[in-house]
Amino acid sequence: TTGSADDAQMTISFTESGTSDTDVTPDVVLVHTKLEDGDGNKITGSNQTFTGTGDLAVPVVTNVNSNTVAGRYGAADVIDVLVTFSEPVDVTNTPQIILEVGSPNTSQTVDYASGTGSAVLQFDYTVQSGDVSVDLDYVATGSLGLNVSGTIKDRSSNTNNAALTLATPGDPNSLRANEAIIIDGSVPTFVKAWQYDTDLDGNIDEIVVELSESVLDASVDYGDFALGSSGTVDGFSSFSSGSRSNTKDAADNDKYLTLEVSVTGTADVTVAYTDNNTGNDLSDLSGNQAASASSISTDDQAAPVIITATTSDNDSDGQIDRILVTFSEAIDDGNSTLSSSLTVTGYTGASVTTGSADDAQMTISFTES
Repeated sequence: TTGSADDAQMTISFTESGTSDTDVTPDVVLVHTKLEDGDGNKITGSNQTFTGTGDLAVPVVTNVNSNTVAGRYGAADVIDVLVTFSEPVDVTNTPQIILEVGSPNTSQTVDYASGTGSAVLQFDYTVQSGDVSVDLDYVATGSLGLNVSGTIKDRSSNTNNAALTLATPGDPNSLRANEAIIIDGSVPTFVKAWQYDTDLDGNIDEIVVELSESVLDASVDYGDFALGSSGTVDGFSSFSSGSRSNTKDAADNDKYLTLEVSVTGTADVTVAYTDNNTGNDLSDLSGNQAASASSISTDDQAAPVIITATTSDNDSDGQIDRILVTFSEAIDDGNSTLSSSLTVTGYTGASVTTGSADDAQMTISFTES
């Protein structure tokens, strides 16, 4: 396309081929006898070849990806983010890219790490506690920035400033479209400890610890759990081992852990966990370690059972008229259905007298027959 009014300029437009490369200045061949000035003077002799020297094409971002393999990553893990330009660029100071990391942190600003002089710039992202993403990506098309005094320019004599616009998040050539990186910077926390008397012998034998998210069974060291002064933790039972009896912990690597315990009675126990950093500490599926907890709230799933029943002849007439029942834990004296819930075979007129202060004893009085 020639300029206006027979001037000295001519524009050559063409269709791109091959890979992006904005630093190319192609040769232009002028065929003799085909071009003339305003007085009719044609180029004579051999074709003229002119090598371009003026590069006005700015570098543009063509792709964002990562060398980090697809998978799940937790706090303190490092993920490289690679921004590819259409030609080699020179970098000064510290440009940045902003990544979207969910709630509560929302975003993380990641500094440029390396790559000046090449077409690929690397930004190293260290996962922070609280970062979460089901498929890591940057925040928006404008998430790549120069950070005040930084520059990204091509290597031509014109030192063209690079265009920093990124592909729309999730679209082709974006980080999310190219990779499958899951971010889990959330630390698992303890929700509750469910206690069970699975064999109904009046003693707690299993405690199911519930956490805020799934944890690795392989990371469980039952010795890190303690029951205060009321019992001992004797082992850990996975679902696949088949040794646990409760129905709440129904899968491996879920948010429930079954501890085999020895506790006398069925009263509430105090459950504690210590993160001792010995290399085998309770962790979620991304490796985030649970913090120590001095007291995990309990949920009593163990019903009281009768431990002993002692008979007596209260009026000394040679016939039994009273039974002192001792349960595995304190019972609710205010429960109005106690009398109707008990029968004494062979005797009539049974009445119930509970002990004091909701203790574990109950007296059954009845008429001899």
